[in-house]
Amino acid sequence: MKNSILLSLLLCSTSLYAQDMVLVDQAKTAIIDNLKTREATNKCAEFMGVAATDQSKQPFALATCDNTFVVANGLTFSDVKVVESESGKAVCGVVSGKTYLSKIGARFVYVEKNNAVTIKPSKQPVMTSSAAGEFGRNQVKIENKQYDLVSTAHCQSPAN
Repeated sequence: MKNSILLSLLLCSTSLYAQDMVLVDQAKTAIIDNLKTREATNKCAEFMGVAATDQSKQPFALATCDNTFVVANGLTFSDVKVVESESGKAVCGVVSGKTYLSKIGARFVYVEKNNAVTIKPSKQPVMTSSAAGEFGRNQVKIENKQYDLVSTAHCQSPAN
C-alpha cells in the first residue's frame, strides 16, 4: 500500500514537472519571438553609415546599436521559474545575450493565460539618450512600471 502511494505521488509529480517544462519552452519561444521583433526594427547599420559621415550622429548611432538583443548571437535563460497564482501560471526569469556592441540582459514575465510577454531590459540607451529627450525617458519609466506591475501580479509566490 505504501509503495503504491509513493508510486502515485512520483507519477503525479513527474507529470506536473513535464507540464511545467512545456510551459517554460513556450515562454522561451515567445521571448525569442518578442526579441526578434524588437531587433527587426533596429537600424544599427543605417545609423552607423550616417555617423561615418556626420560625427554629431555617432552618439545616437552607438546607442541604437547597443539597444536591442541580437538573437543570432545567442541567448541564455536563467533564474527561470514557473509560478502559479490565482490568476494562473506564469514563467518568470532573466534572458541574457548581446547587442551589436556589448552584453545585455532583461527580466521577463510570460503569462500563460494570454501568452503575453513583458520584458524589462537592463539598458535602453536610445530611449534615455539626449536625442530621445523627455519623451524617451518617460517611455522607459512607463515600460518599467508595466513590468513591475506584471511581475508583482504573476511572479510572487502566493505565500509571499
